[in-house]
Amino acid sequence: MKRRTFLQGTAAGAAAAAAHSTASAQASPLDMPTNADGTVGSLDPRMLLRVSDPGERCGDMLYRTLGRTGEKVSAIGLGGSHIGKPPVDAKMAVKLIQAALDRGINFLDNSWDYNGGQSEIRMGTALFARRLQEQGVPYDENRWPHENIGAATAGRVAAAHESRSH
Repeated sequence: MKRRTFLQGTAAGAAAAAAHSTASAQASPLDMPTNADGTVGSLDPRMLLRVSDPGERCGDMLYRTLGRTGEKVSAIGLGGSHIGKPPVDAKMAVKLIQAALDRGINFLDNSWDYNGGQSEIRMGTALFARRLQEQGVPYDENRWPHENIGAATAGRVAAAHESRSH
C-alpha cells in the first residue's frame, strides 16, 4: 500500500467517524453513570463489541488469528506488570509464567517500564528457561544469569545456543 493511499483512507475514515459521532449524539463517558463496580458506561451485554472470528479451540485454550499476521494467539493473555513487584519474587514469577505457557497462553504483554525493568527481566527468564527445556538443556536458576536478562536478550541467547547445538 502506498503512503498516499493509506493517508487518503485514514482521512476518509476520520471524517466518517466524526460525522457519525456528531449525528448519533451519544453521551460521552463523563455523562454516563458510574456503575457499582466503579466502571463507567453501559453494562448492557448488547452494547459489547462483537467478535468476528470465534477462533479455534486447541485443548482448553481458544486461539484467534492476530490481525493479518496469520499468527494464532490465545484469547487469554498474561500481563506482565504484576510479575516484577512484591509479593511476587523472581522464582514465583517464572513459575507463574511457565504455568500460563503450560495452559496454552501464548499472548504475553510486558514493558521495559514495568517496575524498573524487573517484569521484563522475569518474563525473559521464564521464556529463556522454557526455550532451553524445549531444546533438552536443563535449566538451572543458579547457572543462568537470569537477573541480567531481559525478554529480548533471552531470545537472542536461546537462539545462539540453538544454532551452536546443530
